[in-house]
Amino acid sequence: MAMAAQDGRLKKRPQTPETSFFLAVHDLFSVLRGNPEPGIAGPLHRFTGKCAALIGADIVVPKEENSFRRRLTAALARRTGKIDVLPKIIFPGK
Repeated sequence: MAMAAQDGRLKKRPQTPETSFFLAVHDLFSVLRGNPEPGIAGPLHRFTGKCAALIGADIVVPKEENSFRRRLTAALARRTGKIDVLPKIIFPGK
């Protein structure tokens, strides 16, 4: 009964303001580097920390790089969804 009441629609969990900030800084970093996939390594972590310090002290960037990487990876996966490994163009056989 509870499943039928949902009508097949699931509500997405909203992003926290910090996570939205991390995604925006990731996009800015990729534009500045000229690379659409800049990676989630130390340079991005340091860049995010510097940007957060410029904007305000209330933005908390995880001190551990692994924590930052896990959080941003999960946020990017929610934003883009699963990666499609199938080719977009299917060539017809001869």
